[in-house]
Amino acid sequence: MKKKIIICSALLAVATIVVIFFLILKNNFLFGIVPEFDGSRVRTTNPDRFYLEFEVMNGDDSEVMYLDQGDVLQVSWKLEKGKMDFVIKMGDDSIYKANNRVADDENQFKLEISNSGYYTIYINAQNAKGEIEVSRN
Repeated sequence: MKKKIIICSALLAVATIVVIFFLILKNNFLFGIVPEFDGSRVRTTNPDRFYLEFEVMNGDDSEVMYLDQGDVLQVSWKLEKGKMDFVIKMGDDSIYKANNRVADDENQFKLEISNSGYYTIYINAQNAKGEIEVSRN
């Protein structure tokens, strides 16, 4: 009888450990471990388009595009959850800045380029889900 109790206790302990392990893997927020990025990033195949779709984004991303004077950028984003900052810069000068975008924020606009050069698109997101597209028309 004692042997059965010990075996049952051991099996219960192992089952509890397994359940806790899977809960930690599923909800790794218990230890403050947040996935940095889970999604798609497209740039390498088309130098005129930068597309970012993410289920989870925590942190920064950026892309550099060479643009000519008179080019027009088509910019759009849809943020389903979380928070995001979006900036387009040429050198140290911000030509477009949208800070503290929050869930359910959508935007679509065109931006005419006044000077030829390298432009950097910066994205910073926290607990965010959504998509961003920047393309040259």
